[in-house]
Amino acid sequence: MSFRFRRSFKIAPGLRLNVGRKGSSVRTGIKGFGLTSGTAGSRISGGIPGTGLSFTKSIKGQGSVPALDEDAAETPKPRSILVRLVIGAFEVVAGILLLGVLARLLGY
Repeated sequence: MSFRFRRSFKIAPGLRLNVGRKGSSVRTGIKGFGLTSGTAGSRISGGIPGTGLSFTKSIKGQGSVPALDEDAAETPKPRSILVRLVIGAFEVVAGILLLGVLARLLGY
């Protein structure tokens, strides 16, 4: 059996600080949709309040660009955080829409 520790503090409307045994994170957003960034990485999540249905998408860090041969014409550029955020938000919204259709089919 293991013990867990987690504490959440409301900093301002729509902004929370979460503290756990191994790290901390900051969450911003509204009920049903938000962005979490912390020591374990960043995530965009959304859900349908009251149903228990939700969708989460991890946002990867920039990291390093892999080495290419000198013959390659152009080296790929890592995506900016804004582009990854917009793509992640789009995927979360699409996931929520699919969950809404599923909830309606199941009679929630």
